[in-house]
Amino acid sequence: MSSAAGRIEVLPELVKNQIAAGEVIERPASAVKELLENALDAGARHVEVDLALGGVSLVRVRDDGIGMGARDLELAFASHATSKLREVSDLDHIATLGFRGEALASIGAVARVRILSRERGAAFGAEVRDEGGAISPVREAGSAEGTTVEVRDLFFNTPHGGASSSPRPRSWAAVWT
Repeated sequence: MSSAAGRIEVLPELVKNQIAAGEVIERPASAVKELLENALDAGARHVEVDLALGGVSLVRVRDDGIGMGARDLELAFASHATSKLREVSDLDHIATLGFRGEALASIGAVARVRILSRERGAAFGAEVRDEGGAISPVREAGSAEGTTVEVRDLFFNTPHGGASSSPRPRSWAAVWT
């Protein structure tokens, strides 16, 4: 047996999230889809979407759903963290659009993301940020009920700026189709 270090290593969390981002977030339209699904799963009746430069510069999704408290925001960018299932048998009766818990971690790995949220009936809200995998502490913040997710500089934290890093008319078209 060789005493040399092995060649197989577990990837760092940021590398895992960037790989997942490449699978989950292929272009700005993918981010919009994931954030809209989260809003609808949160029971939103009203959702607003703002875009700049086809979503590469900014994707902002505001909803009036149930919102998240500080405890949930602490886990919002954790890979495979979800409110939608707890055990394998839950997979048999999923009634939501998303459930894997990869979207926010994936988006946060390749963008500058801010989540501002307030649970229904709560006196105040909270916010958390993820800048390319560097997650801030959750802090108290003024907010309307519901959740706002702002994604800025999508793909800034990829080796070549991502396949969708240049603003193109196709980015706009993909969001609206």
